[in-house]
Amino acid sequence: MNVADRADLDASGRLAVEIDGVAVGVFKTRHGVFAVEDACPHGLGKLSSGRLSGREIECPLHNAAFDLASGVCTFGGPWTLRRYAVATNSNGRLLLRPLSEEDESQRSV
Repeated sequence: MNVADRADLDASGRLAVEIDGVAVGVFKTRHGVFAVEDACPHGLGKLSSGRLSGREIECPLHNAAFDLASGVCTFGGPWTLRRYAVATNSNGRLLLRPLSEEDESQRSV
């Protein structure tokens, strides 16, 4: 799904978008651009408002941390975020696609 211009990622390297009624956070890091569901599974904190460090995002409500590449919680609980594949088209538009179950089974940590 075509969601935004890559240039829309603000200086903090984050963008909140909606795909089919689901809030998705897009994060630009030195490791690449990642997209995950934008609600912490524990307290529904808006992750795009959290602290971004390397390729981890921290929930602003209770400090759970998630690896953006894998979606796995690295601190605070047994949760995993839904991930989205990110691509950029020739016009500089960000294209997001929910990862399939097969993609998710190949999750890297």
